[in-house]
Amino acid sequence: MLVASRLLAFVSFGIAAASPLATTTFRVHELRSAVPSGYTEIGPASPQTTLSLRLALAQSDPEGVADALYRVSNPDSDSYGQYLSREEVESFVAPTSDTVIAVNSWLAENNLTATSISSAGDWLSVDVPVAKANGLFNTNFTLFKHTATGGETVRTLEYSLPGSLQGHVDLVHPTISFPVPITRFAPAPGSKRRRSAAFASPKLVSRDIDSACANGTVPACVQVLYDIPLTPAVHKDPRLGVTGFFGNSAHYAWLETFLETFRPDMDPATNFSVVGIDGGSNDQNVPSVSEGELDIQYTVGLATDVPVTYYFIGIDNQDGDLDGFLDEANVLLALDQPPQVLSTSYGFAESNLPFSLVDRLCQAYAQLGARGTTLLFGAGDGGADCAADGSDRFGPTFPSDCPFVTSVGGTQSFSPEEAWIGSSGGFSNYYSRPAYQDAAVSAYLAAHGQENAARWNASGRGFPDVAAKADDVIIYESVFFHGAGTSASTPIIASIVALLNDRLASVGRPPLGFLNPWLYKEGYKAFTDITTGNSSVQCPGDVPLHQINATEGWDPSAAGDPKARRSLAGGGTAPSEVQVLTFSLSPSSTRLAESLFNLSLLIEVYADDTFAFSLETLPSVSNELLRGLAEHTRPTDAVLSFTLSHTRRSPSLSLKASPTPSAASVLPPPTFTPEAVSAAWLSSLRLSLASCLTVDVLPRIAKLTPAGAAQLASDLRYLSNTVMALNVESPELEKWREWVDVDMRRARRNSKRRKRALHWARKRTQ
Repeated sequence: MLVASRLLAFVSFGIAAASPLATTTFRVHELRSAVPSGYTEIGPASPQTTLSLRLALAQSDPEGVADALYRVSNPDSDSYGQYLSREEVESFVAPTSDTVIAVNSWLAENNLTATSISSAGDWLSVDVPVAKANGLFNTNFTLFKHTATGGETVRTLEYSLPGSLQGHVDLVHPTISFPVPITRFAPAPGSKRRRSAAFASPKLVSRDIDSACANGTVPACVQVLYDIPLTPAVHKDPRLGVTGFFGNSAHYAWLETFLETFRPDMDPATNFSVVGIDGGSNDQNVPSVSEGELDIQYTVGLATDVPVTYYFIGIDNQDGDLDGFLDEANVLLALDQPPQVLSTSYGFAESNLPFSLVDRLCQAYAQLGARGTTLLFGAGDGGADCAADGSDRFGPTFPSDCPFVTSVGGTQSFSPEEAWIGSSGGFSNYYSRPAYQDAAVSAYLAAHGQENAARWNASGRGFPDVAAKADDVIIYESVFFHGAGTSASTPIIASIVALLNDRLASVGRPPLGFLNPWLYKEGYKAFTDITTGNSSVQCPGDVPLHQINATEGWDPSAAGDPKARRSLAGGGTAPSEVQVLTFSLSPSSTRLAESLFNLSLLIEVYADDTFAFSLETLPSVSNELLRGLAEHTRPTDAVLSFTLSHTRRSPSLSLKASPTPSAASVLPPPTFTPEAVSAAWLSSLRLSLASCLTVDVLPRIAKLTPAGAAQLASDLRYLSNTVMALNVESPELEKWREWVDVDMRRARRNSKRRKRALHWARKRTQ
């Protein structure tokens, strides 16, 4: 049957068909050499079967999107962080007028009606019966059967485009791609067990990693391991998106139990919003397969108070064998404000999809990155992975192979962490190595490239890019149980990025966006290098063990894992540029203001270290305030204490020696949590700034124009409200606000009197 189909296609090339195709010349556009493994050919598809075909129209400037993405993502670029609007991105990808005219003419000639399924108009959907589709694309659509599931699908092994569409249509889909299952990057969890005594008494996060991680990977363990601040987000813009698929509902009641157990410092009613795509619905009355619970519990439960949206994809897919991935991207691209972070724990084997289809989705991710979205994808849980053709080569995963996303690998254990045995990694067979990876990957290949040289494409895009805990992850799904996979690593990294975005917003900075150019240039300094362990898998057949060993520097096993506070503190991180406050010999007001804004972040970062000393020397901080902040606990429980010695203590900031307490002393020396230290410093900063304003700045204002006086009154009202909202008492500021308001009211009354007097004076002279 296959031979007959190929012969027919060859003979009919360029030959007359039924009108209006009588003078049509065809050219083969895409083909595959054989039926994919797992499928068998049944016979010709029924002529009456309706096909829902998608046409990917040629974009006006697809390279321009990638160029724009790198400009806004490269710390060395003048455009760094200046993300594009929806309209700006669409100007690159919208089809040209020539393409629109050509495609519309072809549709009209063949009595077809198409629907645009992307906001840029570069994807069209058209329904057409098999008999007509065979003529339109000079092909023979055939019925195939999946041997394992029995599922049937209509596809072809090649199709052609008429001359009028050459250069205007990139691909027709679904045609040569076959349905493949979405890989959920989390292996089946171990035996379920009911809640143990370890979870009966919730505690706030311990700063001791051994105790925090003793009962598995829980929020407290992750917070200590990666130094994630407990301070909740304060901005609503750093939205965190989570991808979900049919059958992976996230249950509100189970999230509440999870938060009550592992985040008692949070409101257990903290929730998430849901956006349905392709008929998706987060049904609370169906059983869960744990993925949805995991992704939501480790975003809502880690990214404290960051708004989380669950993008739930149903089964009415508009993108064929992409199973909703492209539909989700198109939905997000149509938003004026897409989420700043998107966590996706699903993927495909790269070889299961044709490059043309993979590349259009990868280009959609470039568009989202250019708009400032950080796209995070689980690298996979198949270790070094097996090739689909049964050879000894490694099998890369998609979308991790896309150079415009950040791939997340997995680690295991703690003190130290090591590469998780199931973490996928390697090199793409579709995409060449991007420039941002050159130095890191070249160094790895120079030292270790011969270990698996025959098994992978060393010139391809290497992955993963980062890694986080993937083992022994505690999930609640009516009972607590342990799971594992980069499905856990991905939402963990996403939560950290979302919290960093919130901190950046607090200092007027844009979100991190596409991480990789910054990550490979200098962001890696804020990560811990994973140098032990390996990822491995025994593939079917007579092939040796597939194994990748963790080494110093980048490697395809687990890359490195993050330290959130180090990122905040400027550990090589250009996006935050939060540095220790310094003054030049001629400081400008702009630099000073920027440093003052950044100071609040530094206080939070170093609250348990440098800033813990000399609280009593802070200006505008009373002893009463310090006594209120102090926690009288046992010395062994103390987090910070005045009596602790520290090698980083500066002589100019050190306290006078405290008298030795007598044996009769009831209370130990006062101790302060990092939160208390932050509160003291910030209170001092706010009061000092208010004092500077009321004592030094305002009294020097000799005269103001009416407009200037109005602006000053508005500013003082705003400052007064802000100070009160921060629970800071500044009577002097309140007095100035009242004085200026009184003067403004008096000025307005005088102005009205003058206007009335002028009005009547004019009336008398008329």
